[in-house]
Amino acid sequence: MRLGRQEFYFGSGRLVDPREGPNVRLAWDGIALIWKKAAWDVRAFATKPVQNGIDFFDAPPESGTTFWGVYAVRPLPMTNGGNIDLYYLGLDRKQAVFDKASVVSCGTQ
Repeated sequence: MRLGRQEFYFGSGRLVDPREGPNVRLAWDGIALIWKKAAWDVRAFATKPVQNGIDFFDAPPESGTTFWGVYAVRPLPMTNGGNIDLYYLGLDRKQAVFDKASVVSCGTQ
């Protein structure tokens, strides 16, 4: 079990990774349960994204968003270095706050 700040990198990183490309790290506060048995590596987690701040130690969790799921990976010997990745991911943004915009109509009368 791991509690606290987490950075996830699952599979090839196309769905879940710490975002090295955009150069803005994506971290999560929460709990991760890790189970390793033989060739299986299974991780279950429930987290909230961390808001990036501009100073040290000022990154609180974003209360309106929750990210959870289960990720399992196992090598497949018949594929010569390949793996099988199984996952269930959930993202709840029902209480998230988004930027608002106003629309101006430019029609003629």
